[in-house]
Amino acid sequence: MRWSEAVTLEFVKIYLNHECLWNPAHSGYKLKYEREKAYNEIVTEFKASTMKTLSVPEVKMKIKNLRTTYVQQVHKILQKSSPDCIYEPSLVWFNEMDQCLKHISSIRQTSSCNQESSDINSNQMWVENELQNCNSEETNTLLLPTDDEYDLTIPVSKI
Repeated sequence: MRWSEAVTLEFVKIYLNHECLWNPAHSGYKLKYEREKAYNEIVTEFKASTMKTLSVPEVKMKIKNLRTTYVQQVHKILQKSSPDCIYEPSLVWFNEMDQCLKHISSIRQTSSCNQESSDINSNQMWVENELQNCNSEETNTLLLPTDDEYDLTIPVSKI
């Protein structure tokens, strides 16, 4: 489903109006019938505003793809931003989605590490990331504390 940016933005707005589909704190989030009702409402609202017909499975797939793209853009903000230059996504619908989804706390596991989203401005995420990198001194649990004066360590085999 390749759409123009205007049509995609309209879909995002309709999707975000159905909070039970994206906000875990919403009372209908865990209720299947509420979610199915919301998907059907999206089909109806989207057809009314764009004259495009979608099925519920197509709506679900589009939401999945948009959320994946959103997460990728957030990761780009983290990776490519610096104190002098903030990465700004060029996607027309990103800011609309970010206004709602940046407030959702979740932990996602990736193949390289755990990424944690928190309730902060996406443009400032790189600061948090840099602070974590600076403050995360991992201690080697195999080495016992050393005496600074003599710098003694006890080999693991003798523990």
